[in-house]
Amino acid sequence: MEKGTLPKNRKRWIDFLPDEVYNSLKQTDKDNLLQFQRLSKSRVQKELKLKKLKDEIKELKKSISETNMKEEYYYLKVQFLHNVFGCRVDVVRGLRKPNSLKLVPSNKISYKRKTHNGKPLKPYYVWNGKVYSSSLEKPKSIYFQSEDKLKETISKLTGNDIKTITQDYIKKYLKKDYTDYVRDLMRKNGVEKFTTLSISFEKFVKWSENRNKKQSLSITTHPTSNQNDSKKRFKDHIKQITWIKDKDYYKTLTPEERKSFSPWLILKYLSFCYELVPILGEYTPKMSMLNPEQVYKVLIGIIPKGEYKFKVLNRKKKKGVVYSGDMIELLSKEYECSSETSKEYIEILFEIGEYENTKVNLFKKYGRELN
Repeated sequence: MEKGTLPKNRKRWIDFLPDEVYNSLKQTDKDNLLQFQRLSKSRVQKELKLKKLKDEIKELKKSISETNMKEEYYYLKVQFLHNVFGCRVDVVRGLRKPNSLKLVPSNKISYKRKTHNGKPLKPYYVWNGKVYSSSLEKPKSIYFQSEDKLKETISKLTGNDIKTITQDYIKKYLKKDYTDYVRDLMRKNGVEKFTTLSISFEKFVKWSENRNKKQSLSITTHPTSNQNDSKKRFKDHIKQITWIKDKDYYKTLTPEERKSFSPWLILKYLSFCYELVPILGEYTPKMSMLNPEQVYKVLIGIIPKGEYKFKVLNRKKKKGVVYSGDMIELLSKEYECSSETSKEYIEILFEIGEYENTKVNLFKKYGRELN
């Protein structure tokens, strides 16, 4: 070995030095030894940390692989929803002239006839639109109405003064509400049938009128003020989340009513609607640390307003549900609620097919023996 060279991968260590040996060292050697010991200790700590991180990465990769398999399994069950309900409505305002008018290159109007049925002929504005969707081979065209008639129609549907309905208001209204209308048609009829379905403005008007009636009925049936004497139950919470969407609803609940608002049970129930699975799959993990009121506000924000069908596993009637005394007691203890609310929980658990699993978990948690 040449002088000054060191073998590769050799161990760097120094035996414990007796006091007489250490004391005999020069101060420079003492400083170098101390610096070596500090760096050696730091290196060992970092190596241990690196090993721990490598183990964590290994476990994380394994967990990702398992999650990916589960994700693929559930995606195959709901892949028919891919891009089914995505659409965009473009709205355009254009000038239309009567057949008896002729526009010349100088942008002046040359009249063939000046009147029709005693009324003067003049150009007027109309509104048209197109529906775009990845589910459609080509966009669907829509003729709304002339601007004057459209203002009258929107005024009737919204209850707003016709004087307040500007061009900007018309555009925003049509883009939002017509998109809701198209998505509702897609959801109810499926993509294949929707491609041949008429989406005329007249049908949209009828749809909007029916929606307004249902909304009025829902508000009447489920008043949001504290003057409401009827107790709000689990299905009332679902109705608020999917349709009414009152931002202050949770604040109006009594302490007993809030006990029936179980985020876990509500998310489980909502997951039985195929249309909501992709939305819930994205946001549910982020809601685990939120309180019930925050969960409610998130849900009314991410779930589109509409009527949904929940394909639950078990549709037994109430008379077929077994109200176990032990389950009523344990549910009351778990959720700190009344026996009446616990019975409602049992009905929902039966409906979604989670009764037996919940029973096993609660009996195990509270040290009860299963019959």
